[in-house]
Amino acid sequence: MRKEVVHSIEEHSIRTETSRSKKDTTFIDVPSESLADLSPQAAWKMIARLRKGEMFSGNDLKRVLCTATEVLKRDPTVIDLRKQTGLKTVTIVGDIHGDMNSLSDILSVSGVDMFNGSSKIPIKNENEGSPWNGTGAIIFNGDFVDRGENSVGVILILLLLKIVYPNNVYLTRGNHEDTLLSTVY
Repeated sequence: MRKEVVHSIEEHSIRTETSRSKKDTTFIDVPSESLADLSPQAAWKMIARLRKGEMFSGNDLKRVLCTATEVLKRDPTVIDLRKQTGLKTVTIVGDIHGDMNSLSDILSVSGVDMFNGSSKIPIKNENEGSPWNGTGAIIFNGDFVDRGENSVGVILILLLLKIVYPNNVYLTRGNHEDTLLSTVY
């Protein structure tokens, strides 16, 4: 049986620019309980800190990746959103390419200021559908990484959103999520 990459990650092998340049790195606080039960408020706080350039410890990074892997495995290969009741809107997004500002703009259009650092999720208009209150869905149609300066932060934000909103956030793999293409960029 093929071993998943996420299970081969060792905490001491994770290196980032920030960890090499700062001795006293501040790590994002991750609740000790199961991330499968992560509250939206806790996730948005972590997202705000990722936006500021902070990072997870190696162990917490592995926990996020393992939890996201399990959540993604539950999705069928083909998802028919017409069968999902209560959806008012579906937003389709493509080609973020590691651009944090684009991700901020996209999520703002979907009804939330993801970088305000608040524990509340400020839905702009309760009458419109929003993935953050269960009345909308958002599909990120691949190419999350490469080219931009914040590929790791962008994919981690998307994975946190998938963990917390598994029936409203959908991630499809693009060609930039392929091993071969990722090594080129």
